[in-house]
Order: sequence, then structure tokens, then C-alpha cells
Amino acid sequence: MPVAEHQFVIDNAAQHAYEAVALEKGVDVDEVHRMRVCHRISELMVGQLVEVIPDAHQVTRGGWTVDSHSYVGLSPDSGPDDIIADATWQQFIDAGNQHPDAPKVLIGQRADVIAALREHGVDDRTISDIWEVREKTQI
Repeated sequence: MPVAEHQFVIDNAAQHAYEAVALEKGVDVDEVHRMRVCHRISELMVGQLVEVIPDAHQVTRGGWTVDSHSYVGLSPDSGPDDIIADATWQQFIDAGNQHPDAPKVLIGQRADVIAALREHGVDDRTISDIWEVREKTQI
């Protein structure tokens, strides 16, 4: 799935989710992408995207630094080449380090999203806990 082909649809789904959550929470719509509302945002996005991108699904991950964080997976399998869209990634940037020109939604292959997260100052441990692919362990 080429990312550029669905950029508008994904951004539109995120904007609708931001607006819905802003109404639900009584907050400014322009701040929702920085809030800890990832589960609800990704849930709303998947509900809208699945009609256009059948493989759209919610991914929830966590680890040592973050209990859980949700984003949208757009590929059928999780792997280094899968496509993801994270509409609340900016919650992991300190308020003093916000980049006004940073995209509200990070969309791309997992490696590209991780590179953008690092570029915008998200710490490596958080990146490892949430966005990096982990090998499955048999117990």
C-alpha cells in the first residue's frame, strides 16, 4: 500500500477523530494530538479507515517506559516494512521541545516513522517499547 495514495484519507480520519474527542472531553481540538487519548483516537480512525483500507487495525503496545500506547496499523502483518499511522505521537515530546512544523499524524513504513520520532526528540527507550518490532518469544 503506497502511503501517498492514502495520505488524505488518513489525515481526514485523524481530523475527524480529533474533533470527536475534543467534543467528548471538552478540550481544544488543536491540542488533542498531544494528549493521552491514543486508544480513542486510533479506535475512531480505524472505524473510518477500514472502509477504504481493509487492513486498518488498532495496535496497542507498551513496555518499561509506557504502560500502553495505541496507533493504527495499515498492513496485514506487523514487521519492519509495515505501514503505520500514529495520530497522538506528540504526547511523547516534552512541551518545551514541541516542533510547530511537525506533522500531527506520522504515517509511513515503520522504519521511517521511527526515524521521524528520533528526529523530533522522542527518546529511544519509548521508541523501543512502542514502535520497534519485537521478536515473538515462545514460552
